[in-house]
Amino acid sequence: AEAGLMGAGVQPKDAAVLLTSLVQGIAIRWSLGSRNFDIVPEGMRLLEVQLVLFACREGQK
Repeated sequence: AEAGLMGAGVQPKDAAVLLTSLVQGIAIRWSLGSRNFDIVPEGMRLLEVQLVLFACREGQK
């Protein structure tokens, strides 16, 4: 956050928890579901979304 790489108010520990949850969530969706999606591209897609959200500044959408 101090280097300006994350949006205002995003704490590094919170970012770590969110990224860990993203990985766990997609693994659970894949393993408990019918495994009807390719886990790697879906994980990369959601990671990109999360990184964009991390980069948003206050007042920016």
